[in-house]
Amino acid sequence: MNEEWSINATEFLDKIIKHLPGIVFWKDTNSIYRGCNEMLAKVFGVNIREEVIGKNDHDLGWGVQDVERICKDDQDVIRSKIPKHNIYERLPLANGNFMDVLTNKEPLFDDNNNVIGVFGIATDVTQLRETQKQLEAARKQAEEIRQSVMVLAGSVGHDLRTPLASLSMLFDGLRNRLVKDFQLDALEPYTKTFELAKNILTDINHFIDQTLDNLKQVSRGTTKDSQFSSCNINICVARAINSYPFENNERDLIVYTHQKSFTFLGNPIYFYRIMCNLFKNSLYQIQQTGKGKIIIETEVGDEWNILRYKDTAGDVTLEKIATIFTAFATTKTNGSGIGLAFCELAMQHMGGDISCELVDGDCIQFTLRFPIYNPP
Repeated sequence: MNEEWSINATEFLDKIIKHLPGIVFWKDTNSIYRGCNEMLAKVFGVNIREEVIGKNDHDLGWGVQDVERICKDDQDVIRSKIPKHNIYERLPLANGNFMDVLTNKEPLFDDNNNVIGVFGIATDVTQLRETQKQLEAARKQAEEIRQSVMVLAGSVGHDLRTPLASLSMLFDGLRNRLVKDFQLDALEPYTKTFELAKNILTDINHFIDQTLDNLKQVSRGTTKDSQFSSCNINICVARAINSYPFENNERDLIVYTHQKSFTFLGNPIYFYRIMCNLFKNSLYQIQQTGKGKIIIETEVGDEWNILRYKDTAGDVTLEKIATIFTAFATTKTNGSGIGLAFCELAMQHMGGDISCELVDGDCIQFTLRFPIYNPP
């Protein structure tokens, strides 16, 4: 058996080379082909590989510039006795197309260590190059979108600050005028309303500033948590409930018991905006179904601290759940589909996450997970 393998070793080796993937060839010192595999024969458009032997690249139909470039690489390897690796080449095919290849060339030596030619293996990277081009195009498109978002966000932020500043001045002027025209005791019921309005305007301005700052970080590929502070979950929830502009008896629909308190490292304005989005969606659903409450509970865990938010309005389907955090996906007539997408991004930015599920049949429950945080 060993003798049979020895006798047929050359034949077996030739069969292996013949069917190797990629391009395999060897040339003499004059860049004349002395052997190759089937793939190179297909590149040249000849029927069998034996038709390649004894010819050079020019004989096989390649242009002058391609031949000069290929022969130069051959001679560099032959003269220097040093291999050349990862040579990018764009080879013209017999069918008029092109093949992108990465070629490795090695010097061939005889028994006396004299260079007698060059051996090459070329790998087809056409599909890889095409994928790289598509990725580069996608990267450029994403960069253009980021820049557009920055410009749009900056413009919106600038345009919002002007009416906000006007509102702030209006509140100040109205308060000063009332102080002149009425007794201070008569203004007592309205003092908290003025303070609340001013605080809301201040929070909106801070939210605009921090949102623009985060967009800048994302566009630069950097993030930071310098905006984060130690936040008590009970205080943050209570503030969101007390600050939200409920109508009529909507405030009575909130059921929040201070069961478990925890501290998280985050942005209180982000948390407020998250709760506002949840309130807005729930109140809309309650109005549509004519029933339901909003139940908020907190839970302290070993891996995550949790806030559970459930509304019992019902009429929620699995189809709605599947796209609930998808930007611009909405089932509301005048909805933008941005609110819950923002909630997800904000929770992720604070190191946590948000998920939702159906409970009690067709009611929706959101679970907000916050990383364990022990204040110094």
